[in-house]
Amino acid sequence: MAQVEIKNLTKIYDGGVCAVKSASFEVADKEFVVLVGPSGCGKSTLLRMIAGLESISKGDLLIDGTRVNELPSKDRDIAMVFQNYALYPHLTVYENMAFSLKLRNYPSNEIKTRVDEAANILGLSEYLLRKPRALSGGQRQRVALGRAIVRRPKVFLFDEPLSNLDAKMRVQTRVELIKLHRQLQATMIYVTHDQVEAMTMADKIVVVKGGEIQQIAPPLELYKKPINKFVAGFIGSPSMNFINCQSTKENKKILLKTNSFLIELLGEKFSSLNLNPSSQELVLGIRPEDISIANGTNKNVFLANVEIIEQMGNEVFVQLLIDTSEITARLPADANLKIGEKSQFTFNPEKCHFFDPISEKALL
Repeated sequence: MAQVEIKNLTKIYDGGVCAVKSASFEVADKEFVVLVGPSGCGKSTLLRMIAGLESISKGDLLIDGTRVNELPSKDRDIAMVFQNYALYPHLTVYENMAFSLKLRNYPSNEIKTRVDEAANILGLSEYLLRKPRALSGGQRQRVALGRAIVRRPKVFLFDEPLSNLDAKMRVQTRVELIKLHRQLQATMIYVTHDQVEAMTMADKIVVVKGGEIQQIAPPLELYKKPINKFVAGFIGSPSMNFINCQSTKENKKILLKTNSFLIELLGEKFSSLNLNPSSQELVLGIRPEDISIANGTNKNVFLANVEIIEQMGNEVFVQLLIDTSEITARLPADANLKIGEKSQFTFNPEKCHFFDPISEKALL
């Protein structure tokens, strides 16, 4: 397999539109890296530059230490799987998977060996004589994967390959991709707007917004230590809650105040909060799972109106209204709450995040 180095890659289209701005990161040999971000953030453009389907305006792309900026796509030894399957409808599964090898004049016995091996890995052996129209969406996507696998490329690229599948098939195919990566020990770069896919599949996640990389880290580090408000809100489902607060330092403690609650922050963790000595606004971030129903002995209690209860089976998502702020709490399925009633809730300040309201950078 291969190591991929992206150094200050920039893509500027005609008219001066900058789709990708000085993107830099490395993909180690056999690593599974996911590019994640909202639609239109530039992640697919970045992937297409790696594939050679988009020209590079500035920067360097290296594969195994060799600069490949001007190298044609066909010579980069990269296989790409697209959102749409792009299968030939008049060819069988076998013929679709073998097509690229035939174009490269591989011997027929080598083609058969590779196709049979890929079909076995993907559970497609019994479908090799079928045509795409006789397959389900998930099976067609596996054929597209098989077509990439038979080439045995240095790098696999995936551009939102699960977007056209239904919810159940997305989960099944996601698991298959994780197993496939483990089995092939391949270098893979995967693009998605779905943060659940990113969290469950990646060795390392690259978060992109507006053509710029926001943070690069393993999934749990992104979740626990987001570098800014965007990353904090994008990673995690349901997303993090944000509440505007007024902060005040008093001796060794920090007070956070809204119209609905007053929180005391004590301990060494909060001593590094970069706040003005007198008073400063900040944004408090609380994940839904860190909110619970108050039991009468809790500190940091706030009163909120129950707006919506979403029953998920093993848990409930409860939409709460604090002043004018709407937040979500992730509670046990047996939570005794009623829509329209006010209830008391609490949270652990140790699990909270703090952001500057202007720069949106994390303050801890």
